[in-house]
Amino acid sequence: MPRSLSLTTRLLAGCWLSAFSVLPISCGSDGSGGGGGSQASSIDKIYARATTTLAIEVDYQTGAEPYTGTLLTMDTWNLFKVNAAALFKSQKTLQVPTTLAEMQALSDISGTTFTSQQVLDIASRHRDLADTADRATFYFVFLNGMFHDGQMVRNDVLGVSIGATRVIAMFKPVIMSAATLGNIRKFVEQSTLVHEFGHAVGLVNNGVAMITAHQDTAHGAHDSSTACVMYYANEGASDAAQFAQRYISTGNEVLFDNNCLADTAGRLASAK
Repeated sequence: MPRSLSLTTRLLAGCWLSAFSVLPISCGSDGSGGGGGSQASSIDKIYARATTTLAIEVDYQTGAEPYTGTLLTMDTWNLFKVNAAALFKSQKTLQVPTTLAEMQALSDISGTTFTSQQVLDIASRHRDLADTADRATFYFVFLNGMFHDGQMVRNDVLGVSIGATRVIAMFKPVIMSAATLGNIRKFVEQSTLVHEFGHAVGLVNNGVAMITAHQDTAHGAHDSSTACVMYYANEGASDAAQFAQRYISTGNEVLFDNNCLADTAGRLASAK
């Protein structure tokens, strides 16, 4: 069964998702944000009443194109959009690219392993969208390689969210190895994005206060419910298949549980 792991170094903090069974490590943030400011300031910006738009920028290394097109009966990226909208109760306008034509191909990236600092260096060179008075931005980059945690190459890491930077990296070879069926691979990719986005916007107890206690403290900023996408072990092929049956086939595409949705609702209500 897959595990969701954390990256915490002296300079960088974030969360990554694993495709295979490994020893669990708690997920959390030390607030340093890798040079992107504190988690508290990032959360304040995201939820501020003046912030009316959340804009997603997507880049990809050649050979690591994100999945697009259809996922079962819907657009592949609809899964991410529906879940992001659910977190923010449609109080924010979401700008999410859904086709490769709306995303940028990167041809200047070399190597097959990437540390968090290398991911941030890529973002520094290629991130085009910046925060404005009424907009908070996120940068997703899909890489044709694997994550290096500073000590070893991790062939089990699907994606990583880096501290308060709102930078999320996705590791395409690992995503492809998680399943053989195209729809399951797409679901794994999208549910990983949803999970990492959840961390970037303050879940679970990662900058957004809990209304009701539901944090799996043994595994850091994760949900104690196995039915929530923020549960630490809900990101592998078998779990994705169950999620697909449970949510998509029933018409309910929201992967967050009610506790996570209540947390962001509470943060929205208290925003200045």
